[in-house]
Amino acid sequence: LALLLPQCEVVCVDLKKWSLDLLHRRVDGVVANGDGNEDVEDLDKNTQNGQHKQPCNSNIFQVSQKVPNLSSYLGSIQSYTDDFDIGISLHACGEASDCVLRKCLEKKASWVVCSCCCGKLRRDALNPYTFQSTGGNEKEVLYPQSKTLASFMSTKVENNRNCDDESIRRVESAKRFDEIAKAADYSELGDVRKPRNACRRAAKSLVEWDRLLYCKEYDAADNTVHVVLTRMVPWESSTKNDILMGWYDPSCNPYRYRGVSDVCKRNGDSVSNMPPDDPSPQVDFQIALQHLFGGTSHENGKDSV
Repeated sequence: LALLLPQCEVVCVDLKKWSLDLLHRRVDGVVANGDGNEDVEDLDKNTQNGQHKQPCNSNIFQVSQKVPNLSSYLGSIQSYTDDFDIGISLHACGEASDCVLRKCLEKKASWVVCSCCCGKLRRDALNPYTFQSTGGNEKEVLYPQSKTLASFMSTKVENNRNCDDESIRRVESAKRFDEIAKAADYSELGDVRKPRNACRRAAKSLVEWDRLLYCKEYDAADNTVHVVLTRMVPWESSTKNDILMGWYDPSCNPYRYRGVSDVCKRNGDSVSNMPPDDPSPQVDFQIALQHLFGGTSHENGKDSV
């Protein structure tokens, strides 16, 4: 990104010093905050010896020596205080994706987030990467995040249990979300399009929509934020192929030229369009409902959606 966009400043944020050491080694031939005498084999030995698991106790900026618009920040996304225009996150583990989204909302920045490891959103799940870098594993985000999904789950709990205690309803809702998060965490690339994986894809869609609904609710008075849930193309690019996008400024809308003539493009006319609806999630939900509550969802031999 830094090479493709020389007019932009690119800052890589990570809790793991090893990752940033590798970044600077590849770009500059030096180790972050080091003297450059350590080679990749030495870094690998440090990894094997567990030195990459040292807790991150300081927030350190390091500017690339060879790519002046590239720098790194050793620390958590929560502790990053500088303003920025767009946040990009690829497979940030567990609630790290939500920390990115919240930081983008705080800064009113656009975002492109591809989440990962939904199973680690469960209350009883621990994240070794967070523990290795910080020495702690306390959850910072409560799920479900959005009032919409939380209200729906609370209603279902209330209908099934004669309970007027809001705290108990919240706990029961969290338990239900734990099950959704567990189902949403899959990694079999061969099942990405198959109906037998529809329940997991439907669960993943619920997790991602909870995130986008939270973004819409973050500042309900501000109607300028736009959110989109899409997928990598092809789906087989990754089992974690859902992409969350959001923007405030219409000029940042990646779909603004969709369907616009070349003349409009040349003239720079601003046309705000949104992507067409993707019917595949609805198909997944129908298959999941049939699978969970009776009936068959597809004929033998028809094993793709």
